[in-house]
Amino acid sequence: MKVQGFVKGLARLGCVVAALTLTPYSHAGDFVDSCERMYVGDMCKMAINNLEATQFAVGMRIVDRRYGKLLKMSHDELRDYLMDHPVPVVLAPDGRYYMTDRHHQTLAALRVGRENVFAALLHDFSKLPNMTTFWKRMKKKELVYLFDENGKGPHEPADLPKHVRYLKDDPYRSLADDVQAEGGYLKKPVPFQEFYWAQFFRARVKIGSGEDGYWKSVKNAARLAKTSAAVGLPGYAGPRKKGGREDCSARLL
Repeated sequence: MKVQGFVKGLARLGCVVAALTLTPYSHAGDFVDSCERMYVGDMCKMAINNLEATQFAVGMRIVDRRYGKLLKMSHDELRDYLMDHPVPVVLAPDGRYYMTDRHHQTLAALRVGRENVFAALLHDFSKLPNMTTFWKRMKKKELVYLFDENGKGPHEPADLPKHVRYLKDDPYRSLADDVQAEGGYLKKPVPFQEFYWAQFFRARVKIGSGEDGYWKSVKNAARLAKTSAAVGLPGYAGPRKKGGREDCSARLL
């Protein structure tokens, strides 16, 4: 499987915190009553139908867990939770808002009956001349992931799902999330970090059947994550050569 394409962006990061930082998560702007009057850093209540995806897949196990968590909340608790975890969005020349994270949370919110979430404006690219230029900018800033639920790609941005309800299930995205929870690697502020790990595991770990089989696969993957085969992936937490530094080029071949 050819994976050089999807690691190019990671190599360009050079072990430095990427353009997508804590900005959209630690909201510091104003809350506005109309999304059309948002400036960068502002937050508004936005219809889920107005959000565009920037990835093809999610881990449905993760979505199911988020759904269960949100379902237990009261109306006010859910509102406060979503306000504390706004969806980072980018405004495009077509007037649409493209979400750069929290696809799992948004799909879970939709499943519990929410028609709206809270969105924080990360970038305003609406003045760019056209959508071709917009997607070039999105790729440069690592704000779009164009590999599908089978790890194939990159695909064209025009092929992205038109609504979060159409996101496909990538079981390895769930596996990567659970491996991180098991301490297999460290959470880093790297865009689409879990997808890079998902690609790594996809070529090396077979997901077992049933719950027992799945969690055995997680344990196996967590061990693999700390071997030399994973050196270079963001958040690698295994042994290193003395005096060595992290290689952000991601050795996946």
